[in-house]
Amino acid sequence: MGEWNGLIERASGSSKVVPWSSGSTLTNAHMARIDGKWFVAQFDRSSGDLVTAFVPNNGQVGAMLRLLGK
Repeated sequence: MGEWNGLIERASGSSKVVPWSSGSTLTNAHMARIDGKWFVAQFDRSSGDLVTAFVPNNGQVGAMLRLLGK
């Protein structure tokens, strides 16, 4: 769990933030490139609570980068 928390902390400090959702919960997805792989931590837009964290698939990465204008 310590490593997972470290990944979440690193992602939460990223400047790459896009509006996203998890189910019906609107979130801000923080993207970080860690050890050559993308990692995303999503936080509820209203409360700021962590909703989920994951390694995104290529489609998700592409969509998020497009939202960032990349």
